[in-house]
Amino acid sequence: MTVVLVHGLEGSRQDWTAVSELLAPHFRLVAPELPWHAGNDYTWRAGGTPGQWLERALSAVPGPISAVVGHSFGANATLELLSTGRAFERVALLAPLYQPAGLPVDDALRHETREALASAVRTGLRLKLRTRSLRPDLLGDMQRKLVDHVLPRAFPSFFEYLCATRELDLSGVDTRTLVLAGTTDVSLPPAGARALGEAMPAARIRLRAHYTHFCHQEQATEVAAELAEFLRVPVGRE
Repeated sequence: MTVVLVHGLEGSRQDWTAVSELLAPHFRLVAPELPWHAGNDYTWRAGGTPGQWLERALSAVPGPISAVVGHSFGANATLELLSTGRAFERVALLAPLYQPAGLPVDDALRHETREALASAVRTGLRLKLRTRSLRPDLLGDMQRKLVDHVLPRAFPSFFEYLCATRELDLSGVDTRTLVLAGTTDVSLPPAGARALGEAMPAARIRLRAHYTHFCHQEQATEVAAELAEFLRVPVGRE
């Protein structure tokens, strides 16, 4: 069974290492490096939507693809594909972005979204460096410099794609879909989760109080177990 793992904005295929080690005995895992990887220049935006870029990556995977697991921005690229009629046996979306229709697109939303992205960038760097021993002040300085460098380039794509979720027609999606997120993750607050569940009847929404935005890295064992159960192969059984 081939499962494709789709990383988030400013992420990389390495983000899936912990989950992959747990799932590898049961699945053939493919983790492509997408154009929105860490350090990209965002010129990919002129070449297609995230969903279109993901479709190109999927077309390069040999053999049939049974399932796709996407995180954050990568989850939304997957959601976009589903809205166009692309079908898989199963899909799992970790901490997707979703903006319910009817909410205003205003300065308050822009500020909240910008802060959420900055927090994600800081956390992403911390997770990449967690095997290194760094003084807190040095780590904080590195995080501030990275946010200052990344945000001006990344925010337009991030905010645009968040707002675009309200336009997705998910009512006809028949791929069984699992949505995992934390109750305090601003990318998918409880109101957004409820709206996503209403817009997409095929989705099962599971919110965990202790899951973070990077649950596939910080709660990897539990996330891998949930994914394995959803994909019908329990972790720990051959």
